[in-house]
Amino acid sequence: MAILSHIRATFADPGEIPKDIEVPDFVDTVKLRNCEKCDMRWKPMRAHHCSECNKCIFKMDHHCPWINNCVGARNYKYFL
Repeated sequence: MAILSHIRATFADPGEIPKDIEVPDFVDTVKLRNCEKCDMRWKPMRAHHCSECNKCIFKMDHHCPWINNCVGARNYKYFL
């Protein structure tokens, strides 16, 4: 089970934010955040930029060198 969880955490998408994401209508334009490092025009509130992967990850915990991937919203349960 541990080996399977390690493989799934390594190869699962951590929750990368797509570059061509559209701004929802309900978002206040005053509180918009953007990422200067990866040239995104809108970044959700709980997304952070990973300097190792060079992309924005939703609910990013950290970049783990053991799995060589970020730990984010979509692979956190496999990492845990």
